[in-house]
Amino acid sequence: DDPILLRVTVNNQVLYEDEIVTMSRIETIVRNTLANSDVPVIMQVERGALAGTMVQVMDRAKIGGADKISVTAIN
Repeated sequence: DDPILLRVTVNNQVLYEDEIVTMSRIETIVRNTLANSDVPVIMQVERGALAGTMVQVMDRAKIGGADKISVTAIN
């Protein structure tokens, strides 16, 4: 199964499947996906994105049930 891929943009928006999502939606996406399959959560962070946004995304993913979140920096 495909990982849950969340992208934090330089404008501090969060994208999931190329659509902007809210912080509360991140929690729902993670919870619903992990209910069906044990897949990793990968957060792609564009250079210049605020650390605070990244932390908020990680917190919401954890509330949704993610126990491990990989973070990668992208241009």
